[in-house]
Parts: sequence; C-alpha cells; structure tokens
Amino acid sequence: EPAPKADAAVASALGRPRRPPAPCRHSTPASFTPGAALTLNLTLTRADGITGATCCYRHVNQAERYQIVAMTKSGASYRAALPAAYTDSPYPLQYYFIVHAGPAVAHLYPGLGPDLMQMPYFVVRRASAR
Repeated sequence: EPAPKADAAVASALGRPRRPPAPCRHSTPASFTPGAALTLNLTLTRADGITGATCCYRHVNQAERYQIVAMTKSGASYRAALPAAYTDSPYPLQYYFIVHAGPAVAHLYPGLGPDLMQMPYFVVRRASAR
C-alpha cells in the first residue's frame, strides 16, 4: 500500500493548483532613455508573508537570458534599477517580478492571469529621439 505522502504527492501532481494573484501592482514606465539607469517600482497591495522581490529582465531578444536583480524594500514598495550600460541598446526591455512569500511560495507578476492568456511580462521601449 502506498505511503500517505506518496498519495498526497500524486494527487498534487494530477490536480489543478490554485495560484492566488500576486499581491502587488506596477505601472510600466512610458519609455527608457538609452544609457540611463531604469528604475522599476513594485507596490505591495498586501504585505503579510511577503519576504522579498526579484526583478528578471532582458532585451526583447529571444537569444538572451534573463538578468536577475534583487529588489530593495522601501515601505510597502520594492525598487530595482536596471543598469545604464544595459539600457544602452536598440532593443526594448522586457521584465517580470517574482514576489517571494516564504521559502516555498513565490508569485510571478504579472503572470499569465486567471485565464492563462495574459502576457506574462512587461515591455518598455526606448524614448523616441526628438
């Protein structure tokens, strides 16, 4: 007879996990200036259990890997700065956040949404030259 832990593991693997939405909000910057650091802010809408946040970013170029930066907490917000050298590129930037809620729970933001059809990252384009 299988052990209770094995039964629970099989049930979990075959079930549909409930993933609550990330407890945060973010406004995408209108644009970025090449060669200048880009600051991103993430505001918590619920702080209970949140232990940190990470920003994953890259150029909109599928050949590149994501860069990862730990975000700095300030009150009910987290902040990250993408380096000036990284923004000096012809490509737009894409990014998403990981909101950590303890050692075993993390929320991806923006994620795929409840219907799994949402774009799972934010995009910001270069400021247009005037």
